[in-house]
Amino acid sequence: MNKILTIIVLSSLSLSTLSKDVFYMIRGNLFDRHSPIHKDAEDLYENFVRNYFPGAHFKNIHNHKWRTLCRDLEEIEKSTRIVNLVIVGHSWGAQTAVSLAHCMNKKGIRKKIDIFFAFDVVHKPLHKSATVLPENIEMAYNWYQRQDFWLKGLSNMRRRDGSYRGITEEHLIFAKDEKWLHDRVMYSKFADGTIFRIMTSFLQ
Repeated sequence: MNKILTIIVLSSLSLSTLSKDVFYMIRGNLFDRHSPIHKDAEDLYENFVRNYFPGAHFKNIHNHKWRTLCRDLEEIEKSTRIVNLVIVGHSWGAQTAVSLAHCMNKKGIRKKIDIFFAFDVVHKPLHKSATVLPENIEMAYNWYQRQDFWLKGLSNMRRRDGSYRGITEEHLIFAKDEKWLHDRVMYSKFADGTIFRIMTSFLQ
């Protein structure tokens, strides 16, 4: 009897160590300078992951390091079953998140991106279109604004076949006296709990 219990416990431990949740944040600012509310959104995201997905693999990087995430996923998938894969991308970070999805396909990474949260996507030179999503992105949410004079988010995110399967978009409008509009797109959806409600509804 004791041997059976020991086997069951060890099997359970093995299964837990062979599965992992992965969460990425890809920042978009050109020189990695951002407003206080951008940092607040980052903290809200990381704290949620730490509390609700204990033991999850979490990385927060600048957009020019996006290729390191492709290598990261390659290494994880060699020894671990990835249960949930979520990517948050802001500005150029959202653009490079789409590049990451293409890289995953090229490298033969089997796991698909369960949820891609895109905030005020800005096209980055030398990258494929950020508004045409590959099929390994299961579900995408795109929030954007058009009030910032210099930084206006891209819209009309779609699939290669022109459909909008699994894609939700919302054009956000802020009060005229609001500051940091480009960053506020992301902050607003973390602050009002939208991101957390989506994750707890759809993730395993």
